[in-house]
Amino acid sequence: MSTEILELLPTIATLLLLAHLMGRLSPWMDWKSIGLMGDAMAHSSLPAIALAMFIGIAPIYLIAPFILLLSVYLGWLDYKRPGSLNSFLPVVFSSMLAVGVLALSLSGHGHPEELLHILLGDVDSATWQNVYVGLVIVVVCEIFLRQRRTAFKYYLLHPVYVGLVGGSALRLQLEFFAVIGIVVAFAIKSVGIILASALMLGPSIAASFHTKSLRGHLRLTWTLAIALSLTGFFIAHKLEVSSGVVIAALTGVIVLLSALPQLQKNFANSRIERRNS
Repeated sequence: MSTEILELLPTIATLLLLAHLMGRLSPWMDWKSIGLMGDAMAHSSLPAIALAMFIGIAPIYLIAPFILLLSVYLGWLDYKRPGSLNSFLPVVFSSMLAVGVLALSLSGHGHPEELLHILLGDVDSATWQNVYVGLVIVVVCEIFLRQRRTAFKYYLLHPVYVGLVGGSALRLQLEFFAVIGIVVAFAIKSVGIILASALMLGPSIAASFHTKSLRGHLRLTWTLAIALSLTGFFIAHKLEVSSGVVIAALTGVIVLLSALPQLQKNFANSRIERRNS
């Protein structure tokens, strides 16, 4: 095996692990109507990043606990006030993003190059440490999803139904949101905010246009996440550009193409309704 391929292995492995995590989690988030949560939390990490850069430590040491606490708090809020999260998330997203940019600017780290590095990450410089951490998180995620699978299906119908299988709705919700927080923190550390958001939302949204069942949604989302990550990586390697940018852009294109037939159908239906009215 050539030296160049060996150097690329940590990046490929990190992307595959992240795609697997996003493919497994994001459909459940969509069916719970909290698809924007991962994106909001990713962008909300900017204040923690700014503080870490100001005191001179690795950002992940503050990102991980900050995102974990924020996700658990959002889970508790959504449990106490069902349906309020969709209204609360845009406020969290915009305010945290503004505070982060302001803090970075005041601390002297708000240069465009540094902001781009934070937003786009540097997945092409992934190390085996990223892979080992990713493997641990995959194990945690799989244990949670397999042990809570039945309870989670009832939970999607209504949290009160979790009691039918002897579980606690609040505990399940807080565990689920904590797992999301751990995955988001790993994604930010490994691939940056933009790609983390794209992979958290894009494959699941694209899959939702092609299947209506939970099982089909889970399978197609996972397949798309893996395929987009690998395709984007090899295109970027061929063009000698950043993998994160290409994967994020490719994800957006796939979402738009997936939505096109539905948009055409809606347009045709609206024309028929106008003619009949």
